[in-house]
Amino acid sequence: MSDEVFVRCCAPTLAGLKTGTIFNTLLTPADDIPGLLRRMNHLLTGKGLRLIPVAIRSSRLILYLYRVRDLKRDLASGTVIDILSSLGYPCDDPEGCVRTLIHRLRTQKTFPHEIGFFLGFPADDVIHYMRDPGAKALYTGLWKVYTDIDSSLHRFAQIRQCTDIYCEHIRRGTRLEQLIVQPHK
Repeated sequence: MSDEVFVRCCAPTLAGLKTGTIFNTLLTPADDIPGLLRRMNHLLTGKGLRLIPVAIRSSRLILYLYRVRDLKRDLASGTVIDILSSLGYPCDDPEGCVRTLIHRLRTQKTFPHEIGFFLGFPADDVIHYMRDPGAKALYTGLWKVYTDIDSSLHRFAQIRQCTDIYCEHIRRGTRLEQLIVQPHK
């Protein structure tokens, strides 16, 4: 996986605009997955990010990149805890929640609806979608918007602009590690 592909998929998480990103990349017989993960996590962990493999499907490696501190914050909401607990997630352990999500991703044919909590989508929109996936959304972008359309449209524009800027930087030769935003203290 090239840095350009990684940035195109993950710029908003690298910039701290999103908690996480799930994406896939094409595998070739020459790919060294453990080496790739070691190299990427060497760059990422010092800046509060983690990249973990989720599954391999049809010659594609599915990966999850997330900001550890942001995920802990997002999963600490009382309503989110109630929902995830009811689905069997160990809510006292964010890393355990990630392991449970990965297990669900590997064993289910479709993405579990609660994945939005792990990606930084607005909790109210995730909850609405989980309760009634067939309900008409106010808008569909990176996620289905049911509540605060103005805030979501603003966030979609920020994410799109961030991705464009990061991709331009990579094309100009900026090194990946220079684009990773440090977590706020």
